[in-house]
Amino acid sequence: MPDRLRHGQAGRDRVDCGLAPSGRLVRALALCLGLYGCSTTPTRIEILSFKRVEEPVRYAETFDRSHYCRDAHGNWLIVMEMPPVWVEGRQAETDARPGSSHASGWTSQLVHVEVFWVPYPGRTHAESTQTNAAITYHLVTPSGVLTYEGAGFVYFQPPRPGKPLVGRIESGSLLRAKDVTDANDLFGPCRLRGSFTAQEDRRAVFRALNEMKRTRARTLALEPATAADPASANASN
Repeated sequence: MPDRLRHGQAGRDRVDCGLAPSGRLVRALALCLGLYGCSTTPTRIEILSFKRVEEPVRYAETFDRSHYCRDAHGNWLIVMEMPPVWVEGRQAETDARPGSSHASGWTSQLVHVEVFWVPYPGRTHAESTQTNAAITYHLVTPSGVLTYEGAGFVYFQPPRPGKPLVGRIESGSLLRAKDVTDANDLFGPCRLRGSFTAQEDRRAVFRALNEMKRTRARTLALEPATAADPASANASN
């Protein structure tokens, strides 16, 4: 939920503009050693928002649960979830935080990552601007669903049977979905990075994705049609 995202100012000089090809492979090797060490990798993301280009804002969130599976095409599907939480509304004049909702209702978050191919250090050529995954970030608020879509570079080593999937989102560039308006746009153009430890559970993955589809469909159905909406224009004729 947007209210829970921790945020702070981030100078432009701190923006990660990508790695050179050799740097990415070195980083992947270091990541491989770190991921399979003794400590548990948290499921956590960071968002660098460029809604105000002159003052980028950094948000961060740790997710309660994460699951993965492979689909019929061999792609890796990863979901990170913050379960629904009921929040009470607040007075607008007393809460000016970005993304604050002033209505009571349920809030939750879901990050959906679909990885199309997995790089292997020493065998896979990787460019600094290369992507291998589609990334979607949903934020459910009492007033609607904010969805951001894009692509990024995700690294992990396929786990052994029964072991969790541990990896990182090295870089991701997201834009708001077409149904997110200027009025409720929280991030604007943004960069996403993070880490995850996901348990294999096909049912949990598709439950989360199907539930989000239903939530978005309900939200869109409740939105009033505008004069510029072709559907409303056709209905009036």
